[in-house]
Amino acid sequence: MNIACLITNTSVLKVVRTAFMQAGAECVHFTSEVVLFRALLRQKFDLIFIDLDVAPTPDDAIVSWLNCRAGNDTPVLAMSPVRDAHMTALVLNAGADDLLVRPFDAVELLARAHALVRRSNPRGARRRIELA
Repeated sequence: MNIACLITNTSVLKVVRTAFMQAGAECVHFTSEVVLFRALLRQKFDLIFIDLDVAPTPDDAIVSWLNCRAGNDTPVLAMSPVRDAHMTALVLNAGADDLLVRPFDAVELLARAHALVRRSNPRGARRRIELA
């Protein structure tokens, strides 16, 4: 699994990168939204992982990008230190596929990441029941 990670907090990056590496996934780190957006035009990722260090507003670049990312169906897992229903609704309604609140357990991070990737690629799903 190839994961684009937009994380500015170095301690959070270390935890996330370690969890993904132990699961056999590659975490490609991006330091800004602009660098991530440019890379998404040139490179294919299985998952986009975004750390929202502060509660976003509707005018933030990342929220605007989520609203406008036509043609890019890569699942997005957002993470935030804030547990707030309005912020969660903003992020999910803007286009993120899931939101993880930190602190978190690595097992939950990996389970959510695998579920998003599995749902985004139904042909590659492990479990499938075909009806005749």
